Amino acid sequence: MEMRQQQRREQWEQTRMTCLCLLQPYSRKKLTPRDVMRFDWDNEPKDNHEEEQAEVKLTTEEIKRRYREAMEKRGMAGSVEIPKEDEQGDDAHHR
Repeated sequence: MEMRQQQRREQWEQTRMTCLCLLQPYSRKKLTPRDVMRFDWDNEPKDNHEEEQAEVKLTTEEIKRRYREAMEKRGMAGSVEIPKEDEQGDDAHHR
């Protein structure tokens, strides 16, 4: 996108957000930026990076595995114990 076109788009987005902030206290429902103003670019597909981030949802086990790997890389493999799902038992549900 051309630099000037990008700047205009950013200015309009700022205007839309300002209007949203001004109107929200007077609305009974939660407003979205699209409720306030609609632009042609609202219907454009998001860039690949945003789509990839939206699709990434890690399981608890995947998060723990990545944590263990990071700790091992830093030479801290046994310093913190991560309980397994079945080891948490009822104790985790009462916190």
